[in-house]
Amino acid sequence: MRTVTLFAIAALGAACGEQVPPPRVAPPRTTTTTAADDSAAAEQAAQDAYVYTPIGKRDPFRNTLEPAHDQGNLPNVAQAIHVTPLQKWEIDQLSLVMTVTATSQPYAMVEDPDGRGWSVRLGDFVGKHFGKVTAIRRDEVIVTEVTQDRSTGRVYPQQLPLRMKADDAELKARELMKDLVPSGGAQ
Repeated sequence: MRTVTLFAIAALGAACGEQVPPPRVAPPRTTTTTAADDSAAAEQAAQDAYVYTPIGKRDPFRNTLEPAHDQGNLPNVAQAIHVTPLQKWEIDQLSLVMTVTATSQPYAMVEDPDGRGWSVRLGDFVGKHFGKVTAIRRDEVIVTEVTQDRSTGRVYPQQLPLRMKADDAELKARELMKDLVPSGGAQ
């Protein structure tokens, strides 16, 4: 019985150990091509290449059940953007209350003229002219509005800072700090 088992194991080992020889590789063909043949082949490849363009096609992520909103004479780009409550006012009507910048996703608190506070993050839209929050710093929020020159069609980004207003206690503390800091250089 023992010899039969050893013989079966040896047969399995021999059957599994066979390696199939690699396929033969044909030697490279030595043909001469001219520059005209190469340029014709490159031109044909360029004509056969497909390039996707989304112009004139519908947005596959848009909800088809939602009714279309007519936003009047807004630019085409702005028609697809949902208007937020902070877009009722001009940027200079809003006031910056606080910022949180020590995180990976900074945010700020903005107060509207009605006294309501709104949280804004990078990429949020603020103001009547579709300004976008592009930076949140320790004491300011940068809102970038894009204007287009109607005669040339050029687009100009304009960065508008929304700064935090200092209260009376902070102003007094700054003046006290000025008195404590030595002026000029040491002698």
